[in-house]
Amino acid sequence: MLRKLLFTLAIALGFATTVNAQVGSGTIKGAVIEKANGEPVPFANVVLLRGTEQILVTTTDFDGVFTLKPIPPGTYDVQFSYVGFTPSRKSGITVTSGKLKKLDAELSKGVNIEEVQVYAEPIIEVDQTEIARSVGRKEITQMAVRSVADITKAAGNGITARDNGSGANNVRGQRSGSSITFVDGIKIIGSTSLPKSAIEEVSVKTGGISAQYGDVTGAVTTVTTRGAFTEYFGSAEVLSSGFKTGETTSFGLDKWGYNLFGFALGGPIIKKKNKDGEVTSPFGFLVTGEIRHALSGQSVTPIYKPKDNVEQEIRNNPLIFQEGNNGVVQRAQFLTRDDFEEIDFRLNDDNLSLAVNGKFDVKLTDLSSLSFGGTYNYAKGNNWNRAFSLFNYENNTQSLATDFRFYGRYVQRFENAKEDANTKQEDKSLIKNAFFSIQADFSRANRLTEDRNHGSDFFKYGYLGRFTANTALSYSDNNFNPVTLDNGTEYRGRFLTAFDNPISYDYTASNINPILANYTSNYYDFFKPGDPRYATAVAVEGNGGIINGGTVIGNVYNLWTSAGAVSNGSPGLKKS
Repeated sequence: MLRKLLFTLAIALGFATTVNAQVGSGTIKGAVIEKANGEPVPFANVVLLRGTEQILVTTTDFDGVFTLKPIPPGTYDVQFSYVGFTPSRKSGITVTSGKLKKLDAELSKGVNIEEVQVYAEPIIEVDQTEIARSVGRKEITQMAVRSVADITKAAGNGITARDNGSGANNVRGQRSGSSITFVDGIKIIGSTSLPKSAIEEVSVKTGGISAQYGDVTGAVTTVTTRGAFTEYFGSAEVLSSGFKTGETTSFGLDKWGYNLFGFALGGPIIKKKNKDGEVTSPFGFLVTGEIRHALSGQSVTPIYKPKDNVEQEIRNNPLIFQEGNNGVVQRAQFLTRDDFEEIDFRLNDDNLSLAVNGKFDVKLTDLSSLSFGGTYNYAKGNNWNRAFSLFNYENNTQSLATDFRFYGRYVQRFENAKEDANTKQEDKSLIKNAFFSIQADFSRANRLTEDRNHGSDFFKYGYLGRFTANTALSYSDNNFNPVTLDNGTEYRGRFLTAFDNPISYDYTASNINPILANYTSNYYDFFKPGDPRYATAVAVEGNGGIINGGTVIGNVYNLWTSAGAVSNGSPGLKKS
């Protein structure tokens, strides 16, 4: 009864964690034979090593067959040994997530120095049923890319980057929303940014995708981060292509001022010796991070702005009086080629990002382990707008993004029943190489777009200043039925209809939106008090001025947003 219960539990746990196990681990399977006669070597010891650390241990069955799983992606050695045979080691074996690695070994009789062979990747993968490619850490360090999206583009067939600068990829004509990404078994909501030093493997599936991923018509990208180190390790890197030297000038290898600082730090938190006297680390950590700053996005065309004195005049006095054209016109409409200058980079287009990844690995026993990890991403940048770029770049909106995710994973393996070496009888158990994995995770993504000066203070958007109404009594000009007084005299007159009828508006400018306020200040400078063109708010706005909540009417040359116009995009916060 107990065996049936355990069997049912193992099946249930295996079903519940199928996706997680396949997404985040690989398998090595093979056979151990005697070199002289090709006979299987039963009960041989098979040890998976990462450096000097023992990761997994198993034994071959009666037919010399063994299975090692689950194995986190990475590069390992596998050691084979049996009493009376020379030990053998296969080195440089790359394990990828969701893949089976075929590995056979031969042992020779006699006790000699351990034989070491460098593993050669087979031309054909035995379990290849998908259109997929995996890129390991060794390849990633040699690639001239840093982001997961760029690595995916380089690894996947039929993947192209979108040309809108978003960093998203299209897969065989499918939009980016048709693809999904997993990082350490977590389905990503928000940014996939990771420090390059944190990435162990990126696996991309673009065809033959199994049903476990749902209705995916694009690609499935699986990212596995590096495990904790068993030896102390630290590294740092600095990249720079240039620096800002003035408001519109830069110095360096290019004009766009890309700068990066990255670091990695790992090692054992606890060390101890095993029964063989070897130093092991049951508790290790790895922390990686990157800080990036880019002065501007790249441009394939020359970048211009008005010369400083011209720009200042447009901002201080944006309107010109012209009686025949509704009274006023925009000063920027009269600029010529000589009023502009070429500059090095897009203005108000810089962005800053931070990505930190951490992982803690705890080896509880030879058959069980715990992992804790998480990623934090922060990005702050100005949204370049082509229409704003010539006269109104200072009002580019600002975007803030914060993503964080945490997870904890417990893996439990079960030893296979031992074959009886004396009776030469094979174990008949139905379940072999059993394990289960339980993972809990939490993710959150925040997105905020706003004016960098006003933020979430909605009452500052479009505020120009105080408009004070000058009022007077108002009478009706209509003739009403005559009133006969007691003395018989008829009276015809006007009736009072309002005590506070506005007859003009006085204006006091505010410095909240100073350039926008200058439009209305200019407008009032052109007309004498009492002029009907600011008798009402409608008249002010209709003749070229601006009232609170309004913006500049019309673009310069019908192409460029006028100076001072605040973005009409709705600021707000999105969470998921």
